[in-house]
Amino acid sequence: MTDHRAHRRTGWASAVTSVRLRAALGLGVALGIGAVSTFAFWTDQAAIDAGTFTSATLNVKVNDLDSYASTSLAMPAMVPGSTSADVLVVKNVGTAPLKYTFTGGMSGTNAGDFNTAASNGLLLTIRLGGTKSGATCTGGTVVFAEAALTNVTTTVLLAKRPTTALAAANTSGTGGGTENLCVQRAQRHRADRAAGQDNLGELLGQCHVGHLMTQPVRLVREVFLTVAAVLGVVCIVATLAGLVLDVRPLVFRSGSMAPAIDTGALAVARTVDAKDLVPGDIVSVTTRSGERVTHRLVETAPDGSRHR
Repeated sequence: MTDHRAHRRTGWASAVTSVRLRAALGLGVALGIGAVSTFAFWTDQAAIDAGTFTSATLNVKVNDLDSYASTSLAMPAMVPGSTSADVLVVKNVGTAPLKYTFTGGMSGTNAGDFNTAASNGLLLTIRLGGTKSGATCTGGTVVFAEAALTNVTTTVLLAKRPTTALAAANTSGTGGGTENLCVQRAQRHRADRAAGQDNLGELLGQCHVGHLMTQPVRLVREVFLTVAAVLGVVCIVATLAGLVLDVRPLVFRSGSMAPAIDTGALAVARTVDAKDLVPGDIVSVTTRSGERVTHRLVETAPDGSRHR
């Protein structure tokens, strides 16, 4: 008879060797790892220096100045055909590329009288890259054709120049782009003026614009003023003498005393006593009708206590 005691397992041994039990215990291992461990992350940083940010500068100069006053363009004694010229160097000394606009006009008391070429003929021409030759501009390219200036000082002469912006200068203000403009002013020649003006209007126009006066006109004016001044002094002296010396001037309107005294002759009379008169004296008396008569005395005769 076989002995089955060797193959019999105890209760606790069966429980330990159970598949289900061991699988459940295996899950406990996974849970145990999650409870006692963690996953670590590492961090670091790197700095980036982008440098300093600054704004660019806009700075334009004319002939290396912020405010340029031209003496070459002045025309203090202009006449028809007069010209003046100057070269303006527009320069970018800022650190940003730029374009410029050129505006201009006339100011002054009589600026409004010069608003059209037909009436004044004060014309402006601008040549890009031109050069000054005496009082005119030569060469280059005409960028502002011969046109009349006006009394509107904000008139746009050149707009947004040049086509390609002037190059920027470096931080020391050198190396920037430049553009040369030769500017010429001219008074329109007399022959080019608008039709319909007579010679008198032309002469008056020239005198007004340039304060001119021809030599014959000046001579006539001086003679007239001198003669008028002399006559004025004579009249003043005669009036004062008449008041002080009791004399008055007489002008003869007839020739009854010619040829000794002709018509239009001037005489001076004074008041005397009748007894002091002698035949041959020229006397001037007033008749009963109020008319003054002047004639040579022929004789005197006593009339009571008076002479007549």
